[in-house]
Amino acid sequence: MTAYLIDNNIWVAHEMGYPDVVNYLKRIVSSGNELHSNTIIEMELMSHFEVAIDESIKMGRERYISLIDKTYPIDQQIARKAAEIRREAKLTGHKVPKGPDALIAATASIYHLKIVSNNDIDFVWASQNFDFTYINPISSKDHYHTFQEEYKERRRLK
Repeated sequence: MTAYLIDNNIWVAHEMGYPDVVNYLKRIVSSGNELHSNTIIEMELMSHFEVAIDESIKMGRERYISLIDKTYPIDQQIARKAAEIRREAKLTGHKVPKGPDALIAATASIYHLKIVSNNDIDFVWASQNFDFTYINPISSKDHYHTFQEEYKERRRLK
């Protein structure tokens, strides 16, 4: 059994029905693996304005949260590891991840989780330097961008 830390952007891609993500998450779950999260990802998932105005979006996101096998609270150990990740990025000339992404990377590093995300900019470097695996199930950024724009248009979102 493997534990996967599913980032907010993957849950959102699943919510939109993006095939790469839908199929990848289906394979993870059907193989008996565990879905993990932290309280930052949960906050991000529930922060979108549509949660307040569209009951189906709110219910869908609460359903995702209910699928999580384990949620890690942000504690001092995670906070300090996140600070280390941010410092090391700065010192080595890499893009410094924003606080939430550093906390997600720190959670994966401490608990030996595989991050599933579409955030190559922050997680490729961090995974190479802080001992966790990073997986991006989205095979084409261009195709995904087009898919997102079409989804927003269908939902009349800007």
